[in-house]
Amino acid sequence: SLVGDDHSVGGGLIVGATLLVLNAIAGLLATHSQRAQKLLEGVPILIARDGVAFTRVLRRHRISEGEFEQALRAKDCELAEVDAAYLEPDGSISVRTRA
Repeated sequence: SLVGDDHSVGGGLIVGATLLVLNAIAGLLATHSQRAQKLLEGVPILIARDGVAFTRVLRRHRISEGEFEQALRAKDCELAEVDAAYLEPDGSISVRTRA
C-alpha cells in the first residue's frame, strides 16, 4: 500500500495529491524536453522492413508470430508487402506497406 498502515482519509488525499503532482511534472518535462519525452513515453521499435520480419526483435519484445500476423491482417497485407512495421510505445503494431 502507498500509505502503509495509515488508513485515514487524509493519508489517502496526500498520496493522491502527490501522484497528481508527479504526473503533472512528468507531463511538463515531456512537453519541454525531447529526451524526457522519449524516456517517459518510449519510442517506436522497428520489427520488420522490406518484407522481412526481425524475429530476434519480436522475441525480445515478446511479440508472438500470431500477434504480428494479426497486425498484418488488420492492414490487409502480407509480409512481402511490408515496407516497415513498428512496435509502438503503447504496445500496438503499426504497418506501412509499399506504395
